[in-house]
Amino acid sequence: MCSTAVSFNPKRKYLLFSSVDSRRSAHSSWLDAPGRAFDVVLYAYGGESLEGVADLFVKNKGYKFQNFHVFSGICDVSRYSAVWVVDDDIEMGTADINKMFDLFVMHDLYLAQPSYDSGSYTIWDMAVVDERYRLRYTNFVENGVTVFSGNALKKCLPVMKDIETGCGSDYIFPFLLDFPKNKIAIIDNVQCHHPDGDSSLDKIVPRVYHGREAERLMNKYHYKYYTPRVLGGIERN
Repeated sequence: MCSTAVSFNPKRKYLLFSSVDSRRSAHSSWLDAPGRAFDVVLYAYGGESLEGVADLFVKNKGYKFQNFHVFSGICDVSRYSAVWVVDDDIEMGTADINKMFDLFVMHDLYLAQPSYDSGSYTIWDMAVVDERYRLRYTNFVENGVTVFSGNALKKCLPVMKDIETGCGSDYIFPFLLDFPKNKIAIIDNVQCHHPDGDSSLDKIVPRVYHGREAERLMNKYHYKYYTPRVLGGIERN
């Protein structure tokens, strides 16, 4: 577990948070250019130290949402305008992350994700970029790339302590927010890349258990599966 002596104060208006294995993490893509508008906090479950790379680096085994819940105990995350809790294999450049955050705030969103580029691995076809749109309003965003507003975190943060693999959390977050109209979106103006490769999480928790995790969350928080869909959007022109 991380040291109770750790403390952290926000330096920028946005936050990128991830649990990483530095041997496979895409963190270098997040930091590929100067001028970032976001703090970077990395909790590491494996690999070498990233001290000096991130604004805060903590060695702590655990899943990203559980580690974010721990981090919220040492930092007032409500001071951020938006927070991106992201899987460590997601590739996206500094400038695009800045743009994603700015668009998120500009459109007063509660939950969002960047769209995936056409070469990404995803089981959600609607999450792949649609070049006709600036963004599309949805009832669902994928749990590996979720951006939260401060208001959304107030409702979603308490359940994060119970989220392990993340499976099912992408259903529960919109449910906790009562499916607000035009507040959940896939941002097509920016894309990230999710490589098609072996997941390090699968090596820790076999894929067969991910569905069981979703059922456990569903039973505990009394939500039900629903059909993820696009509800409208803002066209590029």
